[in-house]
Amino acid sequence: MGNTRGHTTKWLRRLAPLLGVLILGACAATPTKPAAPPAPAPTAWEEARGFFEVGMGRLRNNDADGAIAAFTKAVELNPKLSLAYYSRANARHRQGDDAGAIADLTRAIEAEPTLEDAYRLRGHLRAKTGDDAGAIADLTRAVKLNPEELLAFLERGRLRAKTGDDAGAIADFTTAIELDPSEVTAFVQRGLLRARTGDKAGAIKDLRAALALGIPSPEHQAAARTTLQELER
Repeated sequence: MGNTRGHTTKWLRRLAPLLGVLILGACAATPTKPAAPPAPAPTAWEEARGFFEVGMGRLRNNDADGAIAAFTKAVELNPKLSLAYYSRANARHRQGDDAGAIADLTRAIEAEPTLEDAYRLRGHLRAKTGDDAGAIADLTRAVKLNPEELLAFLERGRLRAKTGDDAGAIADFTTAIELDPSEVTAFVQRGLLRARTGDKAGAIKDLRAALALGIPSPEHQAAARTTLQELER
């Protein structure tokens, strides 16, 4: 009996180190909950988009200076953000900086060559600053991108008439009328051009239609009435 106890005691002493290793191994194998990964830093694109949204809010609140600052930060972070250039052009135009606006619209077009609104606005500003040829080119591109852009047809028609392209101007005003049969300006302008080019019947028809629609501009109304009276004599 005493020998058995002694044998058991020795066996337990030999087993103890092994039991310790097993216990430690079991503890080491116990899975621990991983720490939550840190939130990813915003990308430059996301930051640029954020500044763009800030700029739009400021523009809506008529804060042109603040809008320009936000849009400038946006394009610094993302030089291909075409809408930021376009929107900064709008803000600069509001401040009377047409040259700066034209430069921004050029950058917007370089970043996005199919941005129709940028061509239309640049065409308008080029006309305003005396660059009729450049304006017509821009408006032509705008209507190719969007064949239903009424304002571009009206402005190109006016510029074509100014530069002596009566046939092209009449075509533009005709398209404008097709897009909006109540567009009184197009009737007035086409009527005056038809009178100038010898289309008496067409001129009378257009000017009567314009007067029936109601001409808001006193100057245009007077021109339409005077021309119509002369044609009907």
